[in-house]
Amino acid sequence: MNAVRLKSPEEAQRWFADRGITISEWAMARQFNPALVYQVLAGTRKAVRGKSFKIAVELGIKALPVDDLEAA
Repeated sequence: MNAVRLKSPEEAQRWFADRGITISEWAMARQFNPALVYQVLAGTRKAVRGKSFKIAVELGIKALPVDDLEAA
């Protein structure tokens, strides 16, 4: 099984800087609230459910859970 390496919030922020993309424009292109993206990156939102979880998944900070039935 191929394990996906997750990024740290710092690595995700560096990804933006390396590409010259602002966090706000990335957020708006994906219809996320930019303030919420900043909170996820800062760790003030735990990103355990809802929009913050979706943001963390798209940033590569969290992985989607694998359903036990799909793995069988």
